[in-house]
Amino acid sequence: MGTRRWARFAGLISLALALSACAPSAPAPGGGSSAGGGAAADPKRGGIFTIASRSAPSSLNPYVGFGLPEEITFAGTVYETLLTLDHDPTKDMRIDKQIVPNLAESWEANGPTTFTIKLRKDVLWHDGKPFTADDVVWTFTYVYDPKNALKARGFIPSYEAATKVDDNTVKFTLKYADPSFIQQLADRRTMMMAKHVIDEGGSYDKTVVGTGPFKLQSYDQVAGASLARWDQYWDKPKPYLDGWKVLYGLDNSAQVAGYISQQLDVYSTTNKGELDTILAAAPQSNQRTSAGIFNNSMYFNLSKPPFNDVRVRKAIHLGVDRQALVRGIADGAGVLGPPGGISGLMKKLAIPETEFLQWPGWAQPKDPDYAEAKRLLAEAGFPNGLTTSMTVPSARITSGKIMEAVTGQLKQIGVTMELRPAEFGVYAQAEASGNYDMVPILIGDPENQNKPWFNFFHSKGTTNPFIRNPELDKLIEDFEIASDDAQKVQIARKVQDIIYKEMYAAPTIDLPNWNVWQSWVTDYSMNWGGNAYAYNPRSIWFDKAKGMPSRSL
Repeated sequence: MGTRRWARFAGLISLALALSACAPSAPAPGGGSSAGGGAAADPKRGGIFTIASRSAPSSLNPYVGFGLPEEITFAGTVYETLLTLDHDPTKDMRIDKQIVPNLAESWEANGPTTFTIKLRKDVLWHDGKPFTADDVVWTFTYVYDPKNALKARGFIPSYEAATKVDDNTVKFTLKYADPSFIQQLADRRTMMMAKHVIDEGGSYDKTVVGTGPFKLQSYDQVAGASLARWDQYWDKPKPYLDGWKVLYGLDNSAQVAGYISQQLDVYSTTNKGELDTILAAAPQSNQRTSAGIFNNSMYFNLSKPPFNDVRVRKAIHLGVDRQALVRGIADGAGVLGPPGGISGLMKKLAIPETEFLQWPGWAQPKDPDYAEAKRLLAEAGFPNGLTTSMTVPSARITSGKIMEAVTGQLKQIGVTMELRPAEFGVYAQAEASGNYDMVPILIGDPENQNKPWFNFFHSKGTTNPFIRNPELDKLIEDFEIASDDAQKVQIARKVQDIIYKEMYAAPTIDLPNWNVWQSWVTDYSMNWGGNAYAYNPRSIWFDKAKGMPSRSL
């Protein structure tokens, strides 16, 4: 953490510890309801929502620099999507999905591969210029141009072209029938960008012009970002808040202290001790626990030894004791990662836990797995074990915590795995280029299971430099266009079987997420994947009767 930021929060950390020492050890959360701070008659204007991030974006371009959840929150206050999900704070949006208009006011399917989108006519960019079909066409052309090498290019694999019909109408053409296309337009990672910024010689690396409820006022990679209410926002009378602040460079202890001292409005943790500290000091907080969406998996460089040998990959898989991870670092509340590159949350598609718990790698006790792992390593030419490395994004706390524990487990089979922390931008570049031995990947998407399959396991995937399996490619493509649920389940099983058989990725677990937000924060639609960021910044409001602090941008 930077010196400026540490000086500011050092006293808060001491305060947090003092408060927790004086409070009951196991309080029940009180205050408002889990729906977001309790119901009041009508939303009220006022207040500055404040959130923290461990690091600043590597770029202000939303398709380049915004990789961490907190960074996506920043982007989501400024940039918007054509469609969105109905954010009911009481529902798990990963399961209960209802697509509603956003920058687009309507949509129509003209056939299996053609859609017409009607845009709102009352939307302005933050510099006062109108949002039109030209911006939509430019955004999709930019994102899906291969020379730009953007990871977002894999979000809608079926996309072929966007064409302007008139100023407020866009026609989308797909490569193949894709039942999930409209849902993908509601994905928070398909943000619209202003064409005129580039036409006028600007750069999105330095310029932030969106249509969202908040307009960037100041940005500093150390001090943070301040965003002011956009008074000409199209969805009146929203937004209700006067502004939004993001503080950079705060580690977990500083964020806990900042929350307890009421300088932060939300916090999320995978550390039960941190939750207990917060609720002891701030028992009025709203709190919700959610199972993580991701299958934190070990992804191998197949282009060189030792991981071009499936026997080594299988040995690594056998060396991981997932149940011990759940007991040891997840307080017994973690989610076992199923085989086949899929999140355990996808109950309808994933191989059932009752089945895979009998398989090597999950079955208990582990002694047979350890013996088989050593045999495979010896057969592959490593009778005395091997030394390897894993490049880990330093800001991705959950991945680091899991892989640190896995490092200790792998010693049981003679494998030494060195963890190499990397700043997120460096990590993203390594992940895309394949410059690593292993990396941790987050497999899971609440909006479309095929995205992680395509990105990580299809030969044209944006983060797959190595896997070339025509049979798997065809199955992933078939899954994308299948409209019948039974057919999807059948194809999904075949995909998972191949990924498991070839051990393209070794699953581990996901940690539970304990989310808290202040009693005055109302209509807060949390990220059910567990990170402290909001899906609905325009709808959040502060209940002044519940002790809302006075803040300024």
